Amino acid sequence: MQKLFFRAAFFSLVLFSLIQLKGFSQINASQGIPTITNYSPRDYQGTGQIWSLAQDAKGFIFLGTNTGIVKFDGKNWELLISPLKGYNTSTRALHLSNSGVLYYGSLADFGYIGENDLGNTIQISLIHLIPEEITLNDIWSINEVDGKIYFQAREAIFIYTPEKENQDPKIEIWKPDSQFMYSWEIDGTFYAHQIELGIFKERNGKLELIPGSQFLGKDRVQVMLPYTKPDEFLVGAFSGGLYHFDGKKIPEIRNQSRGFPKLKTLQRNFTCRQSIWAWWHWGWFYNFGF
Repeated sequence: MQKLFFRAAFFSLVLFSLIQLKGFSQINASQGIPTITNYSPRDYQGTGQIWSLAQDAKGFIFLGTNTGIVKFDGKNWELLISPLKGYNTSTRALHLSNSGVLYYGSLADFGYIGENDLGNTIQISLIHLIPEEITLNDIWSINEVDGKIYFQAREAIFIYTPEKENQDPKIEIWKPDSQFMYSWEIDGTFYAHQIELGIFKERNGKLELIPGSQFLGKDRVQVMLPYTKPDEFLVGAFSGGLYHFDGKKIPEIRNQSRGFPKLKTLQRNFTCRQSIWAWWHWGWFYNFGF
């Protein structure tokens, strides 16, 4: 099942080459390969830890870092200021919606990227739409299903319905039975992992436990990807193990490559060209073909 394996000693370079940043990459005509430019934290006014990356409808690049959201226009870097704190806060999640709106999730805040009257890029908070007694820390993931935006924190999931004609914007709040670890959208369906409980699937506006996924509640789960058929997916556990849910059971995918280490510290995933799925952990970068 695994077709390609290779060591990615410099993951940032590999990721940068896979993501074709429109307008910001150049082609080395003599060799036919992209020209890669490295930027240090000093260049982009942030810390060394980048949690998320997104490109808006205008082509600007946005980074979510421990010290806030950074905007890049191909030449200049601009550090945005939190609309609530008046100073920079960590931003772990960015999501470009189907409508072209770029949403963010920060420490104790979430909202979208917009402009002020002077045309300057700003963060526009949506936190005023939730009750004051609701507390939250970091927003860890943002997903979209049927035009609704799901902001996932450990303490709750906030489902935002944007303003429409004759309808004000609103937010629905889902509380966990334990804590939400992470969330995903797969084939138009919303999924969430609850610590100590397992993987949950949205059905008829409610979260339902997927039978047989309870063992995953004991681990951190941050990786989920679609498989070859609807209602099937791949899920990766942080401490090790990659599993295939076929609609009924969740067996582990065994690594049959000689000399290849067992998956450990599995953190994030991304898709490339719709047919290649990759995972990485501590320097190893995988490409799975199906």
